[in-house]
Amino acid sequence: MHGESSGTPAGVGSAAEAAVLALLLSEGRRPWTVGELALELGDELDAVDALAALQGAGLAHGWGDFVIASRAAAHAERLLRC
Repeated sequence: MHGESSGTPAGVGSAAEAAVLALLLSEGRRPWTVGELALELGDELDAVDALAALQGAGLAHGWGDFVIASRAAAHAERLLRC
């Protein structure tokens, strides 16, 4: 509801979101399955929640069980490396 806090300050992502995004942007930028990401994180719920947040922010795209980083996420990563 409006005015209620989720417990996370606006604009601050979770460690799981950062970990998933790093994996999605890792060399090769291959599609990952949700299951693979869950194995890497060690927690399926954290992986699913992180993916939902990243997709909502436009940083990841999913189709079926596969997920990739968005072009916007890849572009931002390149800019941060400069």
